[in-house]
Order: sequence, then structure tokens, then C-alpha cells
Amino acid sequence: MINLKPLNKTALIYKGKKISYKQLINNIFHYSKLLDINPTDKVAIFSENRPEWIYTFFAIWLKDGINTPIDFMSNEEELTYILNDSKPKYIFTSANNKDIVFKALKNIDFDIKIFVFEDINISTKENIDNISFPSKYEDVALILYTSGTTGMPKGVMLTYKNLLSNIKSIEKVNIANSEDLTLAILPFHHSYPLMVSMLIPLHLKATIVFLDKLSPEDILEKFQKYKITILIGVPRLYSLFHRRIFEKINSSTLLKTIYKASLIVKSKKFKKIIFRKVHDVFGGNIKYFVSGGAKLDIQIAKDFENLGFTVIEGYGLTETSPIISFNPPNKVKLGSVGKPIESVEVKIQDEEVLVKGDNVFVGYLNKPEETKNAFIDGYFKTGDLGYTDKEGYLYITGRKKEIIVLPNGKNINPEEIESKILKEFNIVKEIAIIQKYNQLFAVVYPDLDVVKKKNIVNIEETIKWNVIDKYNQQAVSYKRIGGFKIVNQELPKTRLGKIRRFMLNQFLESVEKPRQIKEPDTEVYKIIKNYLEKYTRLKIYPDAHLEIDIGLDSLGKIEFITFLENTFGISIDEKDLVNYQTVEKISRYIEEKKQTIQYRDINWKDVLNQPIKVSIKPGYLGLIKPIFYYIFRVYNKLEIEGLENIPKSPVIFAPNHQSFLDGFLLLASLSSDILKNTYFLAEETYFNSKFRKSIANNFNILIVNVNKDLKASLQKSAYLLKEGKNLVIFPEGARTRDGKLLPFKKGFAILSKE
Repeated sequence: MINLKPLNKTALIYKGKKISYKQLINNIFHYSKLLDINPTDKVAIFSENRPEWIYTFFAIWLKDGINTPIDFMSNEEELTYILNDSKPKYIFTSANNKDIVFKALKNIDFDIKIFVFEDINISTKENIDNISFPSKYEDVALILYTSGTTGMPKGVMLTYKNLLSNIKSIEKVNIANSEDLTLAILPFHHSYPLMVSMLIPLHLKATIVFLDKLSPEDILEKFQKYKITILIGVPRLYSLFHRRIFEKINSSTLLKTIYKASLIVKSKKFKKIIFRKVHDVFGGNIKYFVSGGAKLDIQIAKDFENLGFTVIEGYGLTETSPIISFNPPNKVKLGSVGKPIESVEVKIQDEEVLVKGDNVFVGYLNKPEETKNAFIDGYFKTGDLGYTDKEGYLYITGRKKEIIVLPNGKNINPEEIESKILKEFNIVKEIAIIQKYNQLFAVVYPDLDVVKKKNIVNIEETIKWNVIDKYNQQAVSYKRIGGFKIVNQELPKTRLGKIRRFMLNQFLESVEKPRQIKEPDTEVYKIIKNYLEKYTRLKIYPDAHLEIDIGLDSLGKIEFITFLENTFGISIDEKDLVNYQTVEKISRYIEEKKQTIQYRDINWKDVLNQPIKVSIKPGYLGLIKPIFYYIFRVYNKLEIEGLENIPKSPVIFAPNHQSFLDGFLLLASLSSDILKNTYFLAEETYFNSKFRKSIANNFNILIVNVNKDLKASLQKSAYLLKEGKNLVIFPEGARTRDGKLLPFKKGFAILSKE
């Protein structure tokens, strides 16, 4: 039995206003007067989290109706589908969402009465002893529409008995009490926050604090102002907090040392003292970080534990009300999703998690065949893969329908790869692994804030070599990524952050198809658009990202910058392209700065002849050549042919680049006369310390950086050639790994020609 008693204690806090349990009951009763329904009638709630959402929810139960919450971010098509499927008699919405409701109602053939929260006036006060539910435990209390990671949403019918089994089981775990405060971050239309952020706190007479806006700043402000004790979140939220905290820790040698030293400390109380500042960010009163909705990365959980927090992970589905298992607060096993709660039986069959108990739903609305197929021998098939340990703790290893089966028969869990990449490379904001061309393929949405902060000019090259290639070096052969696509928008996800994998192929098509978008009516924009269309042979849109959508590489950007400087009489650099990343943004920037408009073709000879300082001094390659020659001759059986065919300086040497030894092999092979006039181009990444820079300065190494100033690097290369020096360039731009030639970079051809 769910009871709400008229206490003076605070039930809800919204925009600084406190609402007592007495006021809550009064408002629920008032809302119930708006409803004229029969016990089987459905009432929809289509709104963001707010107190009126709760008033409506319990008012529907008070009249024995069936609650039908709808994702407040649904579009017109999604809302129409759910309304047609559930056929509610009423729909409650907010002013923010009412326009979508009116549009959706044009597509249905039955009457729905609309209530807008802002138009409802509560003027009277009722003297009510208490409100209790339900009248019949077996009645359907709630229809929740699944978020649809694998297809169209289904209406999950949950009874009062289902919900009460969860409420009573969690109450017995003793994780919370009436003194606790929780934050309503996650939307109530989803089963996890509905149960854990609303029903259970109200049943325990705890306090729910609402956000004013969904932002990290507002979340942290509420933590500190109201001293939140329990955070109910999803892995995505904890990942965000984790990244911010450890960016701060890793930026300081002292903090890093303290953190590493704290790993040997077992006392959680002592850890809270050491990391008091981190706890103060969260208000200083946090008892538990509760995670659900998806699998939490175990390293993130361990890191928070080491900071002195207690992380509790649970597991469940909408069809199980939603909780199946939960970590006991006094005996948490990180990495597991806990033990099955009271009255829930779990068994593993063919690696799949099967569930039976009072929490399991009674069926999908209007889908008898799908309901039948969801069960086997009385057990609900969760679709999740997992196992239990000797103590009965459950571990989830993946989603059955999401496992990728490669042509070689290998089974791949995409979440495992995605989690590893997200954890190791902060330039990646979102990633999805799919199967394409019979191999693993990554869809990557980069973190453009990180790109901007690190002044990364060439995103594709950075992702290719600093993310995908680095991951592939560590991965077993069948888990390597064979291709990738960078996209300029978030991947399709559920509201709790799970990737909607069935939509990924459609998503990839949508980001490449023509778009209807209003273009700026300025001469500058038209000139820039015309240049880019001619240069790339692509259709150019105002919101097209210069690199992600248009594909300008480092040299393409140099040519673009030169075109802008020549045409508009201004001086800009590659950092400006980082700050103004779309065609429209760079056009507006040029509009403000332009001195003239005079179209001129790019002349690379002029670019390469611009004055630049290059320090040329005799190096010591001749001294170390005999050492490398001897090593390669003895250990690698080095043989040298054709030295007589090398012409007099200047010469560009363009060897294939299969290993890091290639430069040293060339050093060992060239004659001393040729070598003394030969300079090697090298990526700055490998010469970032004082010692290595000293090596570069003394051994004829010219350092370049594709993310800083490739134009200057080309000018320096041209200067050396004009001075009669030889240049070693790896024209493919990177190591080939398997010895097969990669496409040559354009810079090699420009230097050769000019």
C-alpha cells in the first residue's frame, strides 16, 4: 500500500519554493476533481519534470485510472503513435509542449481533452487525512513506453503489485529514509527515475528537489544549496562528473601524487577528508551515488570509491518495474549490478538473464504476440547477457540483440569497445561501433570543445591516428576497427543515454543527404560557398563543418586560408578555423574583417616564397651513421643498392613508412656526403621534451605539427630545398603497418612541383 500522509514536512522543492506533504495531498486531490474517468481509462502526462507532473500522476490513481507518461522530448510523430496506441481520455501537458500536442491531435480520430499545467488554478484547500493506493493490486496502474533501442516503443503494462514489489524491496534494503534529499535529474516518464526518484522517496517521506534547468552548473548549485544526500543518475552523468574531476586532478602533479598515494588507503572516512574539496562540490552530504539505466564503467566506479564516495549500481528493465537487482549498501561489489531483490528469481540460460517475480509486467499493450514471445517457461527474457558469482551477485556483459557477429564467426560486444575508447580519448564525445563492409566500423562524434581547447586543426587525422590507430594497436585482431565516419551531431540515443542502434544506419544516411536550410544572402558567403564547392565538388550548406562535413585536411585549410587572405585582403591563421568551424560562422567572421573583395587564384609558388626564418647548422649525422650501419648490417642483414643513382642536391627522399626504424635505415644507407646535406621531417609529438628538441636541433631534424602551422612547415621545407639541401618526407603522412602504400599527402606533390 502506498500512503501519502498530510505532514508539514517538505515533499518537493521547485524553483526555491517548498511544497509540504500536506500541500502535495491537497493539490493531488484538486487535480483529481478535473478527471471524469472509469477504472480502465487512460490519462497521458506529456511534460518535463515539475510538481504538477506528480499531482497529475497520483490524481489519476486516486480516480482508479491508468497513468500513461510520455517522453516530453517526443516529436509530433512519436507522440501521435503513442496516443493512437494507448487512446487516453485526457492529456496533461505544459506550455512548453502544448503546440506539439495540438499538432499530434490532428492525426488522431478520437477525442482527447487537454489540460495545460499553467492554466490550472488551485484556489481551495482540502482537509484530507491521507491518500492511499490501490483499490486492487492486480489492476494495471501504469503504461510506460519503452525508449526503443532496437525498434518502435512498446507500451509496458505494470500493475500496482509490480510497483509495490519494488518499493517494498528497496525499503527493506534501508538505503534511504525520511531525512534524505534526492535530485530529480532524470525524466519521470522513464521507469528507473519514476521508481527511484519519485515513488520510493515519496513513500519514505523524503524530499525531492527539482532542477531549474538541465545543466551541470544547475545540478551542482542544487547539490550545494540543498545538501543532497542521494544522487540518482545514469552512467553518462557519472562519466561527465568523472571527466571534470580527473581533468583537474591530472592537471596538477601534486594532486596526481596525492590521488595515487590514496589508493593504498582503505578508510573511506580518511578519503573523504583527503578529498574534501571534491565532496564539497557535491554539497558535502552525499551518502550514495546510485547508478542505473545502463552499465557503469567499473573504472569510473573505482575512482569515485577511491575519492571516498559509495557507488551503488542496480539493474532492471521497464518490464520489471524496473528493479531486478541492487547492490546492498553495506556490501557493494563494484562491477556487479548486485543481488536480486526480494521476491525476484534470476536464472541464466544460454548466457541470457531470465527473470521471474512479482515485479514482472503483465504484457505489452495491444501486442499479444510480442507479450507471448517475451517469456519462456514462465520467465521473462531480458535480452541481456550475464552471469552470477558464488555469492549470487549478478554481472551484465552485454545486450543479446546488440552483439555483432563478424563473418569469421567472432562475437563482438560493441559497448565494450565504445567504453574503452570513451575512457581513454577525451576528444571523443560519443562513439558507436557497427558492422559495415564486413568489418567493425566506428561512428564518431568528437568533443568540439576539446578540439577547440587543444587547438586541433585536423580532426580527422587526429582521430585516425591518435584514437582509432592507438586503440587498434592494443586490440586483438578481430576487435580492430576497420573504418570510421566523423559526424557533426549527437548520435541517436534514448533519454537515459543508450545508443539507439537500430537507427544508426538511417542516421548515417541522414547526415549525408541534402538538407533544406536557409542560406545567408551575403556576397562573402556566396564567394566562400562557390570556392568550397569548386574545391571539394560537394554541395555546401551554411552549417557544414569545414572538416567533418566538407573534409578539408590540413593542406586544404592552408589553401582555403590563402584564398580568404587573397580575396578579402585580410590576415588569418588556422586557429581562426578552429574558432569558426562552419561555413556560415567563417563567412560572418570574414564579413566583419574584410578589407576588399578581389578574387585571386592560389599561387603556391608565392606562398612557398614568403620569407621565413630557418636555422641551418651542420649536424652530427655523420658521427652516428657508422653505429646504425653496423647495427642494421649485423642484426637486420641490411643491403644497399643504387646509391649511384641519387642526383646532386636538392633531392626529396620519399620512402614508404612501415616502421619507426625507417628514418634510421635511411640514415644508415646514405653516403656521408649526401647525409650532411639531408634533413628529416618529423612530427612534433615525438620531440616534445627539451632533450628530444636538442636531438632535433643537432641531427638535421625539421619538426612539423599538422595541428599548429603546416603552412610554416611547408615554407621551411621549401626554404631548405632552395638552399640546396635534401629533404626526407614520408609522403603517406603516417606508418602503413602492413607495408601497403597509403595515399600520398598533397604537400609532397606541391613541394616537388614548385
